[in-house]
Amino acid sequence: MMKRNALYRIVTLLMCSILTLGTPVYVLAETKEAAVSEEADVPESPEPSSEMSEPASEPEGESAPAPSEPTSEPASELAADSAPTSETAPTEVVTTEPVITEGGLATAGGITGQYAPGDKTVNINIVDAEKYMAEGYDANLCWAATAANMLQKSGYAQEAVNPATGQPFANEDEVFDYFRHCFTDNAGDPAYGIEYFVNGQYRLQDIDGVSQLKGDAYNGHLISGMDELPANSLNMYDQRDYNVSLLQAVGDIAGKAVGVWIRYWNLTDQGDQGGSFDTNAHWATLYDIVKDTANNITGILLVDSDNDPVIGRLDPSELSDEPATRAIRASNMSNSYTYYGLSANAVPTTEDELEIGYHEISGYGVYDQSGNLITRALLGALYVLDPFPANGGPDPGPENGGPANIPTDNPQIEDPRISSDEPKDVNDNENANEDSRNESASSPAAPNLETMAVNNTDQIMNYELIKEFMAANNIVMLSPDGDVYDKNTGTGYTLVIRRMYRALANVYVNGKRLPDNGKYYKCMETPNGMLVIVFTDEYLKSLGDGEYSIKMDFVGSDDLNSSLTIK
Repeated sequence: MMKRNALYRIVTLLMCSILTLGTPVYVLAETKEAAVSEEADVPESPEPSSEMSEPASEPEGESAPAPSEPTSEPASELAADSAPTSETAPTEVVTTEPVITEGGLATAGGITGQYAPGDKTVNINIVDAEKYMAEGYDANLCWAATAANMLQKSGYAQEAVNPATGQPFANEDEVFDYFRHCFTDNAGDPAYGIEYFVNGQYRLQDIDGVSQLKGDAYNGHLISGMDELPANSLNMYDQRDYNVSLLQAVGDIAGKAVGVWIRYWNLTDQGDQGGSFDTNAHWATLYDIVKDTANNITGILLVDSDNDPVIGRLDPSELSDEPATRAIRASNMSNSYTYYGLSANAVPTTEDELEIGYHEISGYGVYDQSGNLITRALLGALYVLDPFPANGGPDPGPENGGPANIPTDNPQIEDPRISSDEPKDVNDNENANEDSRNESASSPAAPNLETMAVNNTDQIMNYELIKEFMAANNIVMLSPDGDVYDKNTGTGYTLVIRRMYRALANVYVNGKRLPDNGKYYKCMETPNGMLVIVFTDEYLKSLGDGEYSIKMDFVGSDDLNSSLTIK
């Protein structure tokens, strides 16, 4: 139960107010060229199957496990590794020439658009930041590795100065190590890492259950003369927002850096919808889309930070607890992409879920010990980052369109899905990131009602004050509506949650999972990284009077539970 009358009075006033807006220095000196040439001559030996509690890795040069062989469960991060499912033995191609793409067909080692599931290409020119895979270091930083790849491929990293060396970033591995130093080893989202790199502001600070800036984190804002990403240069494509295939929606990606959000559909939850979204997810990098001669999409080439981790590849005697040594070891792992086929858009399959389902990534799911497929891997969303502008980009002030895809006004709670996946404005954060990390954890002062002009007509929420209030009082979820919905006067039921929008997996009412199609509830992300859920009038008025339980599953953090009385 969430009923705290005094708290609600304070929070309602907050929500109805007008929006106001000595670290060691080291260099990744060792290079990958030697590692690649060695791999070309001496293929690696296959690794034994890992236990179910460990992340699965794909041994180089070996056949992918057939469905009869067990693979491991997803790790409990915003990530889950998986293994190819095809019985066709994959191959590994080690190339020394640059990998190029032509006409939408991937070309590598003389293979043009011809791939078997699990085929892997190793090449020094592939942009591929790899994990060391140590818990507390980078095991959960798939999102940061993806951000590093995107910044390197797009050209932003080459324009930035590495605070650890005082020199421009040499490669994606140095960018990834910058993120390792800055952020705790938790779930996250590459867009926020890219933003921090460019403008020095991290909107997920004080968000529950996700990666946080460390006390000794390097500052962001690393590109001289660039205070924001150029307008419309970073775009999100989420399958939930489109009635066409996600890859159709994204269009031409030539020359762009693309991050891939992989969701998992858990088949063991055999409810009336045949499953539910798993509380694991993963970020990887799209190298290219593979098409046949008729221009039909047949698969994708994925660059994955989990494919060649240090732990599980090197002899235990070569492992280290020293961050500098770990970074060098990880930087020397092979750069590669792997081919995965794509199914038709058929997941989820219920009519009540989505008009257009997700692409299933063949060979990326999870199997149980008996070889039964228990989790399907789905193409959930894509981040697309344009190349660094040749002239350094325009001044991204309001007169030039503002930051990428950011509306100039406050998002309105009445129709949150319209802007749910667009990066939001962070210019309302008046404090620099370093100051915000050193703020006192004491409770905020009582609101000054004279300066917080309450506008009961627009009902615009002051998300900055709400987040500050919730963080200071260790509140993860609250509602301005209390715990009662009146069918005669209600305009939806709202929950404000101090968690990341993309971490929400499932919503249940009285134990029944609600399809994520906008008919039952709508979600939005606030400008400062919080999640807002609004249960629709149409759905609430269809329910009988009484008390209902609400449960929400999240990736990387515990479930949240509440209750609602409808009358």
